[in-house]
Amino acid sequence: MSERNQKHINQFFANLIARIRKWLIKIGSPYRISRRFVRALLNQAKGQGQARKTSRQSGFVLPVTAMVTLVVTLLVVGMVAQSSQRAKSASNARVEQVFTSNAKPAIDRARLKIEGLINDDALGRGTPSEAKLDQVVTLDFGKYTFEDETRLQVISEFNGVGGINVDDGDVTDNDINTLENVSTAWRFPIDTNNNGKFDAFGLYSIIFRTRPQTSATYRRISPIEVRALPMDESALSATCAGSAVSGAATTEGWTQSADKLKKSFFVYAITIPITDVTVLPSAEQAKYESFVGNQTFAALELQQDRLRSPINNNAVWFEGDLELANITRFNLNGRIYTGASLMVGAATANPITLYQVSSQDSCYYKEENSKILVAG
Repeated sequence: MSERNQKHINQFFANLIARIRKWLIKIGSPYRISRRFVRALLNQAKGQGQARKTSRQSGFVLPVTAMVTLVVTLLVVGMVAQSSQRAKSASNARVEQVFTSNAKPAIDRARLKIEGLINDDALGRGTPSEAKLDQVVTLDFGKYTFEDETRLQVISEFNGVGGINVDDGDVTDNDINTLENVSTAWRFPIDTNNNGKFDAFGLYSIIFRTRPQTSATYRRISPIEVRALPMDESALSATCAGSAVSGAATTEGWTQSADKLKKSFFVYAITIPITDVTVLPSAEQAKYESFVGNQTFAALELQQDRLRSPINNNAVWFEGDLELANITRFNLNGRIYTGASLMVGAATANPITLYQVSSQDSCYYKEENSKILVAG
């Protein structure tokens, strides 16, 4: 190798190490290559007038030193980059964990409201329609909106007609599925760092509207409708599978599953950080602050299936005492319910016989269909 070529090689490695040093400084790496070391390499590459033996020795030492330095530097850079990435991932995981834990109270609030809605006296004793459910939970006079909450409206255009078809206050069973809005969503403030000021909002919605079966062929499920029917828990044998009647939605939006009616309630909850407090009302800005740290989103989804056993599943239903006495021959096939006492008196010539609804070998046999419930 000529002395000129050796000089070019030395100059190349010296410039490469100098650029690596500048790059480490630019990314803020705690590992550095000293300026003296780079200057020494450049001086050796530019040195003139040395003896041939010295030139050969320097030409051998410099490339080896440069290669070792390059390999070590690349290893250090890789370790620093990997450590930095792990630190960032750990930070994001911690923030996500905080936001997820703050979204769980929204799920608890939604569960409490669903429980209160199902047992609300305003629904009556029958199977409530979706219009009735929407009316009770919307016109609640504050019953379903907690003190720190603000009711929101979720809008989704799905009929292809300009404008949003919203609730006019008089929703019926026929037009509930044509509305493109729901008012079963709420927002409440959250203090994620417990410093006394709110820096995030928790948002959640309760969706219970079922897509009409007649529209299944011409439009997709809207975001304001449940995206899945209730789970069918009926276990039928292979010979009885064809006799099962399930998955058909009634006009009230409930799904028939065996001998019961089920309805899905979907809850969507999310925690979002506050990035600009100036968009809030000026009177409340003192209670809030912008979120400090990695901004992330954490969303949770809950599907809860509620069950209704219609009154017409009972052959006999009495709210008070039920008395069977001094009657002629009496045969009954079906379920009996009494909210108080059951008194039965039969003579030898006039027996009272209670039968199962169907045989145990039947595909429709269920113990629930023939139960006798006393005092509820």
